[in-house]
Amino acid sequence: MAIEILERVLPYISGLWTLPWILIGFVVTIALSKVVDRSKIDNVMKKIGLILLFFFVPPLLFRIFLNVNFGEKETEFTFVVVSTLIFMYLLAYVFAIYKVRKHGIKGSARDTAIKTILTNQGRSAAFVGGAMLAIEAWRVPAAIYMSLVGIALFAIIPHILSTMHKRNIKEKNATEIKALPWYLRIYPWYLLSFVIAAILIHGLTGITTRDLGDFGTILTFYTAVTIPAALYYVGASIHPHDLKIDEMKNLFSLKRVRDSKMHWFLVRNIFFLT
Repeated sequence: MAIEILERVLPYISGLWTLPWILIGFVVTIALSKVVDRSKIDNVMKKIGLILLFFFVPPLLFRIFLNVNFGEKETEFTFVVVSTLIFMYLLAYVFAIYKVRKHGIKGSARDTAIKTILTNQGRSAAFVGGAMLAIEAWRVPAAIYMSLVGIALFAIIPHILSTMHKRNIKEKNATEIKALPWYLRIYPWYLLSFVIAAILIHGLTGITTRDLGDFGTILTFYTAVTIPAALYYVGASIHPHDLKIDEMKNLFSLKRVRDSKMHWFLVRNIFFLT
């Protein structure tokens, strides 16, 4: 009986049915903020974000790859994604250097601007991948893409930024460098372990979620919750003040650059460049 209920609910937490959860997250959070301090809600949402990151996204990728024959086509696509990501980050870095020189940004502000562009390039890439995961026909390439973006976003880029800061800032401020916490530094390899495990299990045994019976249905349902939950998280992360006219002008550069916040200007540019 319970399995039948899960099977009936599945279509409504998949595909385009997941999109309204952004609005739901936004509305519910606004309602809660009327009775609970917003900072407390944000702290809870950060913890929920980590739960999604560690306990929902990896099983989702595991389930996707368990149902895939990872052959020559998928291997070629992996190399295409790696090449594309390298190109995207090189383009972002060149773009960052161009912008700081054009606007005469120097010193610590220069480092901050470059960091803003590189980190938001990764976030924009992850946003694109998350959107692709919501489309059933794109699940496999999107999963490959998200796995590699995760490695770049949580392992490679933080290392590059840390090296850049250590080289450019004064020695007395070296202790102020804040690296990623240990659990985020190991995350890309933790995520990759689920992908490799799924590929090996399917490759050696041919097992898919259909062969797992009721457990396969439970796994499918559990991982299907990831997308609407993640979209709810996105909606809950939107502050009402972000939607004010002035903030929207900053984001879409409806003001002149000198009148708008440089942060918004850089974020907007790198998002569209991505």
